[in-house]
Amino acid sequence: MGGLGFRDLVAFNKAMLGKQAWRLIQHPESLWATLFKGLYFHSQDFLTASKGTRSSWGWQSILVGRDSISSKLQWSVRDGTNIRIREDRWLLKGRIGGTAAAQEPERVADLIDTETNRWNLSLPERFMMVKLLQKFLRYLSGQNIRQTRSFGSAPFKECLL
Repeated sequence: MGGLGFRDLVAFNKAMLGKQAWRLIQHPESLWATLFKGLYFHSQDFLTASKGTRSSWGWQSILVGRDSISSKLQWSVRDGTNIRIREDRWLLKGRIGGTAAAQEPERVADLIDTETNRWNLSLPERFMMVKLLQKFLRYLSGQNIRQTRSFGSAPFKECLL
């Protein structure tokens, strides 16, 4: 061991970079997040941002941190306006993926009845995706709806939807 007591310095470094990436996700209005957004991902989301051609060492390091935590990130649904049904990880088992059918709902908000603040279980069956989601929605049909980005699965113990 020796030194400061770190057994795996590479893993420790990734953990610290992951912490910075998480801070950037949680505080997008902060000065340093605004700076990075203006320089490197002004037209996209941080989670989908690429390295670019002239990126700094700091930005490349933040991306390493983002990649180290991205498999653990999951949406917890509130009103669903920011969550894309197929692309985002909001289900317990991950992303739905695939290509959307014509006129298929795009956002999770389209699956929520705004008057009752509950899942709309009477969606048209013409979407193949609906059959996949109905089992999931029935499981959660009696729960309240919330939306935040979370790390790991802790919010699901509180109340995912």
